[in-house]
Amino acid sequence: MNHTKRYKLILYVLTLFGIILLPVGLKRKPRKDWIIVFLLKTLISSFVGNVIAATKTLEFPVRLFPKAFKSSVLYDILLFPLLCLFYNQTTYKSKLIGIISQEFMYSLPMTWIEIILEKKTNLIKYNSWKWYYTLFSLTGTFLLVRGVIGYIRKITLTEPAETN
Repeated sequence: MNHTKRYKLILYVLTLFGIILLPVGLKRKPRKDWIIVFLLKTLISSFVGNVIAATKTLEFPVRLFPKAFKSSVLYDILLFPLLCLFYNQTTYKSKLIGIISQEFMYSLPMTWIEIILEKKTNLIKYNSWKWYYTLFSLTGTFLLVRGVIGYIRKITLTEPAETN
């Protein structure tokens, strides 16, 4: 099996893994919160991923749907949002120190995996990208999405109920 086929197989396995985990993540309550988290993270990572791919700061030489996407559609619309979903679920009742420490519990292994993939495969290619950009973008967007869903919960609980 040549390298490109092996890398595509890795992408297909990760896609299957993500598709299997998505219903598991969305099964927990409050479901509307988790759907919002997943979709918000998808929106953010798709936008940022497209900007990064367009500037060729970071490239994905082997990717799913290469004619339609320059970025990693698997990472941007499935794996990264799924990771953010699980992060939000595990920090649901956490205080600030738990929220911040768990950010790094999720971000550090993901950054480490990306570094390995960049060095050992043709799935990711750093041009002017640095590993710590990944670490800070992961932690920053985790915190941003966590803050947004926290704000949505707060205003939803304090709004008066509608009457007909």
